Amino acid sequence: MILDNKNNDEKNLPEDAMGGYVHHSRLFSLLPVLIILIVSFSVYFNALFNEFVYDDLPNVVENPWIKDFNNIQQIFTTYFSAFDPNTAASYYRPLIHIIDMFTYAVFGLNPFGFHLVNILFHACTSILVFSIAKKMLSEFQPSAYARVFSPAFLMALLFAVHPIHTEAVTWVSGITDLSYTFFYLLSLYLYMRSETGGRINYYLSLVSFFLSTLCKEPALTLPFILIIYDYSFNKMDFRLTRRTVRYLPYMVLMAIYFVLRLNALGRFAQGYSSIDLNTYQYVINLIFLFSQYIQKLILPFNLSAIYSLHPLTSILQPKSMISLVFSLGIVAFAYRIRKDKILFFSLCLIVIPLLPTFFLAQIAGKSVFAERYLYLPSSGFVILLVLLLARIRLPVHFQNTILASVLLILTLSYATGTVIRNMVWENNYTLWTDAVKKDPDSAIAHSYLGRTLYASGKIKEAIDQYQQALNLNPNDEDINANLGAAYLLDGRAKEAFVQFQTVLRINPNIPEVHINLANIYINYGLIDEAIVHYQIALKLNPSLAPAYNGLGIAYIKKRMIVEAIENFSSAVRFDSNNRDYYNNLMKAYEMRKKP
Repeated sequence: MILDNKNNDEKNLPEDAMGGYVHHSRLFSLLPVLIILIVSFSVYFNALFNEFVYDDLPNVVENPWIKDFNNIQQIFTTYFSAFDPNTAASYYRPLIHIIDMFTYAVFGLNPFGFHLVNILFHACTSILVFSIAKKMLSEFQPSAYARVFSPAFLMALLFAVHPIHTEAVTWVSGITDLSYTFFYLLSLYLYMRSETGGRINYYLSLVSFFLSTLCKEPALTLPFILIIYDYSFNKMDFRLTRRTVRYLPYMVLMAIYFVLRLNALGRFAQGYSSIDLNTYQYVINLIFLFSQYIQKLILPFNLSAIYSLHPLTSILQPKSMISLVFSLGIVAFAYRIRKDKILFFSLCLIVIPLLPTFFLAQIAGKSVFAERYLYLPSSGFVILLVLLLARIRLPVHFQNTILASVLLILTLSYATGTVIRNMVWENNYTLWTDAVKKDPDSAIAHSYLGRTLYASGKIKEAIDQYQQALNLNPNDEDINANLGAAYLLDGRAKEAFVQFQTVLRINPNIPEVHINLANIYINYGLIDEAIVHYQIALKLNPSLAPAYNGLGIAYIKKRMIVEAIENFSSAVRFDSNNRDYYNNLMKAYEMRKKP
């Protein structure tokens, strides 16, 4: 058996051998930790050389907050992307900017440094999984055959190499899930130790919990996990009313978090929905989404950066029926193991952190299903998996050998899948080419591939991707606008003009579209029409240097030199690094000197 009751081997050692035994035992206890660290870095080593991809550009590269420590107050008092005036209030995750700020201070905008920080978080989280599992299995002692390769070690090893983590670890912006999970599990581990390790562990648990909430919203589920832990492992002494005093400080910290969030966002939660689902359809899609998450944990194949939503409308659809049966099976399994404290707690550690992802706005939004959401739940999964495998009845003489072989094969398979998946995240082209291949019906995947091709100068290929995206989602303003910009760069001004007009019918408040439309008017000599659109763009965003520059050019054509100088000066003020703006200003001054 992998799990044996505690033995008294050390009591039988000669007295003069105890010192050597203790030293030897300490080395043994550090060996699994060292192996977990090495494995964690090894499977993600090739990710260290990947580029910034996807949302890394707006969140990191173009983020002015992380480049100056004077922005700390603003970071904690405004919403996550408030540095970009074109974004709406969505999240309150100030600690992410602080982590990125320190990373930037050390490495600048070298993606290597950001990837290194992600891998460090993942390695430390893997060690926490080992520590938590070891604590939960404290009533068992590994047999002599498996003294180093204990169940807790095998659980952490599977966590370290599981391919479902590649999005969170390999993607720089995945630091959100990595950091909140690290502080979440650290808080849980310290709480577990607090009953025997002194009050300091309890206080540190509180600090870690609060830090977790400042990284991502699902951290708020931790108090419920603590209650379930106490119920499972301290059932004889469990009285909710008696233990309220232990939970109350966590609730106070939650209240403080909500005050900070309300101050920054003006509301508790975001409220958008791109797809109209009634209650019946919502429940059906929740069941399908839940089953999809569990299936990806069990079989982490065909992974993708984007999973498009095809809403289910009836329980009689094949996908609905399969999902319902699968979910009922999970419920039946939970009921059967309700008295097994470790299995039940592990299952709760899978399900409860997933609950926030089932929020109605999320199921109808951009990230309906995302692999990174499984980063924390997978800690419960690996514990559950190893325990279930250990309980399979096999011939006594071969049980350890067979189970060890199965786990070794599984670990190597996971590790291979992770290394291969890291290569997909190498750059935007490899990422979105893979996403389009995996999900050709995803408008988002085609759109992002179009952006990548556009940025690399492959305009015709970009147009093709934008057109495919538009066929899948005709009313998306960003896709329409990007297609218009591609048409314009390809010399197809008339088609670009029609495209920009379409965008403004969908949303008339996009300043960049007004600028592009004004540029077309300028080229056709329609100066007054151009001025109108430049002015609208500046009304929407008074800090747009290209609009001031375009307005200056329009005034030059109307021989309004004073007005042109004023606008060129504004363009230089808002973008002092653009030599074209500066040259236009100098030419305007020269024109004013001429009689």
